Parts: sequence; structure tokens; C-alpha cells
Amino acid sequence: MTDQLQINLIKALTKLVTEAEEAKLEITEMEEALQDTTDRKDPFYNNEANPYGLKEVELKSIKEGDYFYRKPKAKSFFIRNHYNRKDQWNNYANFSCTNDDTGHEVFLKPTTKVWID
Repeated sequence: MTDQLQINLIKALTKLVTEAEEAKLEITEMEEALQDTTDRKDPFYNNEANPYGLKEVELKSIKEGDYFYRKPKAKSFFIRNHYNRKDQWNNYANFSCTNDDTGHEVFLKPTTKVWID
């Protein structure tokens, strides 16, 4: 009777070891896949030029009142305000944009590239 018990115990332990090795392989594969995604050379993802993973868009695609950054590493953000159409005083149409920290207002062309979350 004890021989049969030992055999069953060895089978159970072998099964547990096999499952643990399979789980370890799965974890290793997941870690490798995660490392591959963080090592991508995509300019919009986890890169020195874009450390916060921001997306580059044109200013005209942002809605009024939305926040944006003028550079990918910027510390402060701007708010897109109203639209000024081209007239005799302004040679081109522009958007009024306000720095949220300082209140500084700039006028940017609609085709200006800006960065959003």
C-alpha cells in the first residue's frame, strides 16, 4: 500500500513541476513581449524625444478649450482659444492660445504641429 502511495505522490509532484515550468515559460514570453514594446523606435512611444508618449497633431484638429503642449518635453501646457480669421491686419488665420501657468497668449497658425495626451 505504501508503494502505491509513493508512486501517486511522485506522479503528483511531477505534474506540479511540469505546470510550474510551463508557467515560468509563459512569464518569460510575456516579459520578452513587454520588453519588445518598450524598446520600439517609434517616435511617438517611450522615446527620448517623446518621453511622455504624446501624440503629434495639427492645432486645427483640437477643439476649443482643449489642452496641448507645444513641444513633447514641455513642462507647461496651453489652452486653445478662439479662431481669428485672415483679415487686412493679419496676413494669416490663427488661433489664440493661452499658457495655463503664466497666462501668456500666443497666436499660432492652424497647421502648427502640437502635442496632446
